[in-house]
Amino acid sequence: MTDTTDTLSGDESRPRDRRRNVPRAEARGILIDATIDLFRVTPFAEVTTRKISQAADINEFAIQRIFGSQLDLFAVVAKELNSRFAVRFAQLPADEVQPGALLDPDLVLRTRLIAWLLGNGADPEALKIDPALALNQALLDRNREVGAVSDETARLYTQIIIYLAEGFITFAATHDTRPDDLMREAQLIAKFRDALPQFERELGWADDQN
Repeated sequence: MTDTTDTLSGDESRPRDRRRNVPRAEARGILIDATIDLFRVTPFAEVTTRKISQAADINEFAIQRIFGSQLDLFAVVAKELNSRFAVRFAQLPADEVQPGALLDPDLVLRTRLIAWLLGNGADPEALKIDPALALNQALLDRNREVGAVSDETARLYTQIIIYLAEGFITFAATHDTRPDDLMREAQLIAKFRDALPQFERELGWADDQN
């Protein structure tokens, strides 16, 4: 028997929200897409399960059934945005400076959503991304290949880059940033990456990997 999203009865005293019946796997993707579309035009605090349900044309109770809660849905959306950006990032030339990547709409939305969720008491553990997946892996592979360094040095440098990117997206508007700063900052970061083998030797980390 096909499992559909319109099977939760909820409060029987309320008129039933009659919406289309959609298989569970399909409903999951539709709800994620609807939430992302709402986030692009609506403040996070105003995106309710009812608005998501209406935008997706799927029973509101499906959100609880599929994701567990509204915050759980938002956490899944943040990971989905990260994955979508990672696909595009992996296609960029590895040997070129790409400061515009920090302005990618999915990356920007994901980072601001994470900041908002943490500010509203979300569990950081629920927002962690598997380092073997998506953007983390794409960055790690790139830093390892271009810098010709150990996996551990590449991992640490990748973490620094992610911290910098998230900080820029979240706080750049609160600083006196000049129009050409982003390009120059990206060039500096690339120079640091190119110098990683030298830094690794000076710190003695290269010996630790042998």
